[in-house]
Amino acid sequence: MPQAEFDSSERDQTGLELEMVEKQCYAMSAIAQAVSRSLDFDETLDLVLGKVLELMKLDVGVVSLVDGDRLIQRVHRGVSSDAIANRCEVYLRECLCGSAAASGGLMVINDLAEMKYDGVLPWCRANGFRAVFSLPVKSKNRTVAVLHLASRTPRDITPYEWHSLTSIGHQIGVTIERARMYSEINGLNERLRQRVETQTRRLEVARTEIAEKARRLQQLLTETISVQEKERTRIAYDMHDRAAQLIVGALYQIQAGRECVTRESEADPNLRNAQTLLKELETEIRATIHDLQPLHPNGLGLVPALRNYTDRFREASDLHCTVTVLGRESRLQHDTEVTVYRIVQEALHNVVRHADATRVDIALDFRGTNMLVSVNDDGCGFDTEGAHRQNPQHLGIISMRERALSVGSELRILSLRERGTAVMLSVNIPEQQLSVRMTDVG
Repeated sequence: MPQAEFDSSERDQTGLELEMVEKQCYAMSAIAQAVSRSLDFDETLDLVLGKVLELMKLDVGVVSLVDGDRLIQRVHRGVSSDAIANRCEVYLRECLCGSAAASGGLMVINDLAEMKYDGVLPWCRANGFRAVFSLPVKSKNRTVAVLHLASRTPRDITPYEWHSLTSIGHQIGVTIERARMYSEINGLNERLRQRVETQTRRLEVARTEIAEKARRLQQLLTETISVQEKERTRIAYDMHDRAAQLIVGALYQIQAGRECVTRESEADPNLRNAQTLLKELETEIRATIHDLQPLHPNGLGLVPALRNYTDRFREASDLHCTVTVLGRESRLQHDTEVTVYRIVQEALHNVVRHADATRVDIALDFRGTNMLVSVNDDGCGFDTEGAHRQNPQHLGIISMRERALSVGSELRILSLRERGTAVMLSVNIPEQQLSVRMTDVG
């Protein structure tokens, strides 16, 4: 061959190679761009298939995923859905695509009509395919899918196209693996979202049930305490109308008896002692009647009632007792004021019975959205953990907690051995519950 012809042939070959390299680079770039636009698995497969068909100038393509020992068709172009539905299940090493998946190499038939045995590739023949190519798609040296490409006219494949398809197959393998992982992650996220939604609904139902039970418990406590207060009031009236009156009558009778005997009579000292005891009993009964009444009889509200009560408490117990009001006093609902009054009353009773204290200070702080009530003593303190258990010695504490709960308030008790005890109550004061603003009396 003359040198000029050889040089011309070499230039043509080089140009063809460059053209194929350019097409291959274009195809890979196009596939990369198509994939970057979507991470949806089926959409990614469809975009990749379209670019390969465009590069190879082919009519038909089917992407099948390797699932165990068989191929599962996922996306297709150039063939009807009915034809895809009628395609028999393909196992590895069966048909052209199954053989490509098993061997890992590109399988090519340029013209089915030239094959003598008509039973080969019946589905491809039924759909009028003449040229068929099965390209295994690999990721990490493992075949993950097969691109089954076809043309309804005979079609040769050049060595450059063969090389291009092989190179593209590796790129597509990474793309498919990436899309598969994204799809699996999406599936996991969706299942997780559904589980979270299910658990959230269950928690919401449980929260609603707990809130309803808490509401019913609070309502029950409110009704119970209301019954207790009515019973206290009834007992106070009964004691006032019956026991106190009987004592007064007995005092009159004893006085009349003393007037019938001389002071030198042996009966006079006995009558005088009886009269003294009855007067003490009358004082105790009237104090008890006063304690049983829900609030101060003059109706001025919580603070006057507490001041009146602590005055009598101070005289009866010989304890130094103070009441301090911080901020501008607000009237509360009657049930709430009764609850605060009873809790302070019970706290003072506990101080007398158990604390061995010399001083107790009561503070009512109205300066925030919550009214804070505290009863602090300098007594011996006690085990607060034991108070959480229903020990008969701590029924007063249990009663205070139940009363606080009945009006939606929070009660806390802090105590240290030999350093005293603090009973703290936080009472919510919604704006609509505020009725009277009084001048600061603190």
